[in-house]
Amino acid sequence: MVTYDEAFKFKSGITVKNRLFMSPMTTLQSFFDGTITTDELNYYAERANGVGAVITGVANVEDGGKGWKVS
Repeated sequence: MVTYDEAFKFKSGITVKNRLFMSPMTTLQSFFDGTITTDELNYYAERANGVGAVITGVANVEDGGKGWKVS
């Protein structure tokens, strides 16, 4: 029987400490230029304890990749 708290190894060789993943969430805590804020770092730090992996939210790699404008 497989349980959620067992380590999991991907085919790539990466191992995570368990099978719990935090899904991506849009928090709108980054700066307009895409750099992250201390608030965003704190947000993920508070939620990352205990899970095997955290999938971060929206990140644009170029200006044309922004999903919406923040006013």
